Amino acid sequence: NMFLVTNDRMYHGKMTATLIAPSQYNNDNGIVFGMTEDTYEQYYFWEDGPTYYFLFVSDDATLYLAKVSDNGNPWTELQIVPIPNYKHGDTITISVEFDGEGSMDCYANDEWLISYFDPDWTGGAGYGIRCEVPDVCYSDLIVDHTWEPDW
Repeated sequence: NMFLVTNDRMYHGKMTATLIAPSQYNNDNGIVFGMTEDTYEQYYFWEDGPTYYFLFVSDDATLYLAKVSDNGNPWTELQIVPIPNYKHGDTITISVEFDGEGSMDCYANDEWLISYFDPDWTGGAGYGIRCEVPDVCYSDLIVDHTWEPDW
């Protein structure tokens, strides 16, 4: 499931969410950003529909940065790193800072873990959260449009 913000656009900035996923499910939950879809009346999960980035916590205690696309390569793992001192079921805060031109920095519990540049940036400005199972709890969703990258 996805919750997408429909009354706002975010071309660059910083997005943060705190979440806890139930430990009894294998699941991936996190932040969606850079979504190209102009209208959210219809949404398709994988191959058909918008292109977007997904920063998420996986059940194997890793932080994933991925890209979902309908360009013939529907799911691309851009970078995967272990999250220090995290076990599935813990509360965690994840953040992404992006410049709207392909540069992304990703954090878990305020620790910088991923730096990535996508030369094929989506150009999208849609954003929200995504969860894969019931009982995922999000809190402290913070979106900062005024954030400017310092790289």
